[in-house]
This record gives sequence, structure tokens and C-alpha cells, in this order.
Amino acid sequence: AWMMELGYPREKIVLKQYATFGDISKAWKESEPPFVSKGWGLDFPDAENTLQLFYGPNSSPGSNDANYRNPEYDRLYEQSSTMQPSPERTALYRRMNEIMIDDCVSITGLARTRILLWHKDVIGLPDREVVGGFWLKYVDLKDSDADEDIT
Repeated sequence: AWMMELGYPREKIVLKQYATFGDISKAWKESEPPFVSKGWGLDFPDAENTLQLFYGPNSSPGSNDANYRNPEYDRLYEQSSTMQPSPERTALYRRMNEIMIDDCVSITGLARTRILLWHKDVIGLPDREVVGGFWLKYVDLKDSDADEDIT
């Protein structure tokens, strides 16, 4: 529906179905779909975490599923990848971001909503997804038969 709202002709919209996740994953890696909707959770809290997704040499089967290549972007990425956090590196990151916007590589959202279901005896901190997946070290179990926590 959103494509039609943007003015894309209904008759040109063809929904492709894939039998398995492996089939769609293979299609992504071969750049078959013209665009895809995917999510990314940060592994570490630095802009490099998302900028590496568009670095040309990381093309499929690497993390650059868009198979995007831009010589200036790649050069800036290589230059910034050896730099410590600094105003100079931030300036390179900003330029790389401008390149991606100009090339319209990705249309991104800022957040997605997740609903986590927990058993009543599980005590834990919610995953903030900056270093997602490591939150289990903050989980504890409440002893159902006692009023105190098991540690």
C-alpha cells in the first residue's frame, strides 16, 4: 500500500514469495530483490557499527547485503577505520552519511518496537540493543517457594 501512496503503479507491484528463509537469504546475497526491509541491532556503540554495512568490500556474502559500492565512501571508511574517536573521524562519518543520503542507499527508521515476554519468576534488565544479546548476565531467577532471590 505504501508504494501506491508514493505513486508507484499497482500493476508493477509484484510480491515475490520465498519457500524458506534460506531462499530469501540467498536472494538477498545475490541482489535479486530491488529492495528489502531488514533490521539491525548495534553490536557496539559506535557509528562504525552501521557504516560498515555499506562498505563495498563487505558486499554479500558479507554484511553489505545492499552490495553498495561508492569509491569515495569506501576510501573514507578505510581512512576512518584506523582512527580513534576524534572530531576528524566524526567529520569523515558525517561525509559518509551525506554520501549514503545522496545515493539513497537506505531508508532507515530509528527504532523498532519489541515485546519481550518473561516468566513471572525471571528478574532481568530489558535489552537496550546497543550491545544486544549480552543482557542475560543481568538476569536472575526468583525462587517461587521463597521470598528471596537466588543468586
